[in-house]
Amino acid sequence: MTEEHERKISRVMRSKQEARASYDSMSGIYDWLAGSSEWKFVQVGLGQLAAGSGENILEIGFGTGKSLVELGKAVGESGSVEG
Repeated sequence: MTEEHERKISRVMRSKQEARASYDSMSGIYDWLAGSSEWKFVQVGLGQLAAGSGENILEIGFGTGKSLVELGKAVGESGSVEG
């Protein structure tokens, strides 16, 4: 890393509890804030994954969980989805 980049990096000063509270407070409106601009990329990813009946899927970084619902529908009762 260059000295210039090192000066721009700052330490996170909030606790895990404060971070959790912040994300919890915005989670109810996040999908509305992100709008369709983010959802179109989720749909592309879901299409490329092409999850099928009976599959077991682990999704990392699932945000508010909107895509988990779609994955659950795709894998059906014989599959599983974890986030």
